[in-house]
Amino acid sequence: MPVFEFKITEILANMLKLPNYMNIKGTIIFHCSYFNSLPSKWEPVIEKWGADFELANGENPKTAFSLVTNQNFNTLNLNISEQMVPGGPFFLKNLLL
Repeated sequence: MPVFEFKITEILANMLKLPNYMNIKGTIIFHCSYFNSLPSKWEPVIEKWGADFELANGENPKTAFSLVTNQNFNTLNLNISEQMVPGGPFFLKNLLL
């Protein structure tokens, strides 16, 4: 039984290729879940979220990469439970201090 599940629900990409230049722009939308064995169910770790990316490779700049939040997803929601983290409550308590 897997413990984490990462699903890409949508990926879009456009590529421009010239002799000395390449540019790829796109969007990726995904979510991630954790299997909590206590209630025997999947729980969200990263709720549905999206990002826009761009990769350029050419003479000037040689290589550039950017990743920004997609306009449809302003907030990245992370859910961390005691069962998911080794050390449980002790780790989470010290993380928040």
